[in-house]
Order: sequence, then C-alpha cells, then structure tokens
Amino acid sequence: MTFARETFFYSNKKNYPVSWNKLSNRIRLSNGNTRTDKTTYTEAELIDAGYAIVDAPPSYNDETHLLEWDGTQWLVTQFYWPKEETENDG
Repeated sequence: MTFARETFFYSNKKNYPVSWNKLSNRIRLSNGNTRTDKTTYTEAELIDAGYAIVDAPPSYNDETHLLEWDGTQWLVTQFYWPKEETENDG
C-alpha cells in the first residue's frame, strides 16, 4: 500500500521538515542498509530511517507571523501587533 507522499513533509531526527521534492535520494535504515530510490521508499522505511512524517505547514500571514518547527510540531507565532487607533488619533 502506498501513501500520498507529496502531501506530507518529512523531519529527519527532529530537524526542520522538508517536502517530498527536497527529501534525500538516500536514506540509511536502522540495520545499516541504505535505500537510494526515493520513489520506492515505504512509510515504514522512512520511519525506520529516523524520519517523522508530518502535515504540511499551516497557512499563516508572513507579514505578521513567524513559522517555526520545535522538533515535533509547527508553531505559528505573532511577531507584529498593529498599533491600535485611539480616539485621540486622527
């Protein structure tokens, strides 16, 4: 059974996730063997090689928010707070 590889991101040993297109063409399995054709990787092989399969990053406004990866999940943090107008403004 195959899974929809292109819809997920892949985090190797908790590093920042990459898309399927940027995933390495070579993985090393826990038994020391390597695989070199990513079109044949199975979900079990990716997990065995130290990859976590995660959802794509959430949508966010990059003018006011920052997208980060904490090793296990995506975090969206607001870094810009627009100045609120008061009655005296204007």
